[in-house]
Parts: sequence; structure tokens; C-alpha cells
Amino acid sequence: FKSSRFTYSIIMNQTMNNNRYVYGSLARISDLPATQSSWAVHPISRDKWETGDYVVGKYDSTPYTPDYIELTTGRRANLMKDDLLVGTLAVRKATLESVGDWHDIGIDGRMEDLTHAGFFAKEENRNIRI
Repeated sequence: FKSSRFTYSIIMNQTMNNNRYVYGSLARISDLPATQSSWAVHPISRDKWETGDYVVGKYDSTPYTPDYIELTTGRRANLMKDDLLVGTLAVRKATLESVGDWHDIGIDGRMEDLTHAGFFAKEENRNIRI
């Protein structure tokens, strides 16, 4: 079962000045400053990506599948199209929920947030009961 509910694209050479940055709860343990104005987003080549890297994904799911993210405070926030979510590249093998791996993200940069916390990977499988 493939899900397209939580679809993001890794930001590559796009202007992002008018978009809202949303920090997923996984960013809570980062040393990123609380405001985006104090750090910069820039593309890096795929061969430099590593598990746990912080990335910015652009929320691009369709309007009929609204989604949310758990913020660093633990609160839930609804996402709007083109929001920029700060999360991490991850590998997840939770077979009772969802399975995915960032290594499987294609050249188009499309990925999913597997946990509503900024846990980015290409989803391989999702339990249909979720």
C-alpha cells in the first residue's frame, strides 16, 4: 500500500522567501536557531546526504488530503500547501505502521513524512489500518 498523503519535495534551487517554515518535532533536538532568518538553506549533492541530516521539504500534497505536523512544542499544526517543513532524512522499519528509507528518494526529491514529526523518507509500505 503506497500512500501519497504526506508528500514533500526536497528543496532544490527554489526561492522560499514567502513560504512558512514549520519545525517538525524531530528538530527539537537540533542546534538550529528558532528562527529561519539565522540560518540558510542551500542544496547539497546527493552523495553528501546522510541519515539524520536536517533538510527542508516543501509540502505539496493535494488540497483534499490535509495533513498536520507535530511541532517542537508537541502541539499539532495544520500544514498548508507550500509550507516548508524542517525535518531529517531517516530510515524507518516499523512494520506495524510504516516503512521507508531516505536512500530510496528519487531524483525528483519526492518523499513522505512517515511520523508527522519531520521524519523524511520514501515510504515503501504503510499498514492499511493507520
